[in-house]
Amino acid sequence: MPSRPIAWLHGNLGFGGGEKVLIEQIRALASRGVPMDVFTVATGGPQDLVGAVRAASPLVRDVGPVAGTSELTRILRRRRYEAVFTCWSLRAYRAVARLRWTPWIARPVVIETAHEHYDYGFLDHRHRRRDQVDFWIGMHDFRDRIVRAFDIPSERVAVTRPLFASLLPTDPAGARSAGLALRHSLGIPEGAQVVGYAGRLSGNKGLHHVIPMVGRCASRGLDVHLVIAGRRSLMTPEHDRALDEAIAAANAPGSPLSGRLHLVGALEDVGPVYGASDVVVLLSHVEGLLPLMLIEAMGRGVPVV
Repeated sequence: MPSRPIAWLHGNLGFGGGEKVLIEQIRALASRGVPMDVFTVATGGPQDLVGAVRAASPLVRDVGPVAGTSELTRILRRRRYEAVFTCWSLRAYRAVARLRWTPWIARPVVIETAHEHYDYGFLDHRHRRRDQVDFWIGMHDFRDRIVRAFDIPSERVAVTRPLFASLLPTDPAGARSAGLALRHSLGIPEGAQVVGYAGRLSGNKGLHHVIPMVGRCASRGLDVHLVIAGRRSLMTPEHDRALDEAIAAANAPGSPLSGRLHLVGALEDVGPVYGASDVVVLLSHVEGLLPLMLIEAMGRGVPVV
């Protein structure tokens, strides 16, 4: 194992599957005695999971944003990490490249975590990923795609699976009780059916289709409510407008979904949302191979569509 500290250079610490993978990587190294730092390199990104990162290992020292490439380069020079973990961050690649200009500073090993197999996941501006990344961890078996995209030997790629025991509830009965309390706080009747969603409110998630879909169920006389947890992230103007229109239509007077759409915002603990749900729905048109939201729901005995 490394004799010097290691670091994660990640976009942000908002609620998301990639960020949960990062936390599991930290937890996996907690028993190895390696000091760790976690820096977010996307300007203005959310920091919701700082507490979860610190809880993952007592050896986590610093967690938080860096202002730019120059500051990140200074940190890398000063702390002399043995290895850094990256996840599609141009700022991280630039900072590592600048270490080559500094005499007597050993460059850290760069390990990239790849989550998705879509074309945009293999873009390589000015060959920075190919030149700076030493080893790849694929969350699914797209080793061949990584090898072809970056012209590297297959020995520099490993494959793992995003199936983590920590995603399962330690207290299922308590999770259900918390869900019932959430339903009560939202004014949802005991016999109503609840459709749940817990994740980013981003353009790929299809929420502008979920809302009218549940509205059609309500229009047919079903006592159904929709609970959505999360914050907007990476929205295009087109999807932003479509989501706004779907929410406005659902809340309009006389709408079958009026009073039945509950936007609860970003939650550090989404267990009550799953506990409150009779079914969880995900209508993404672009996703990782196995969205962790589905694992979390099924681990609590909630069926998913």
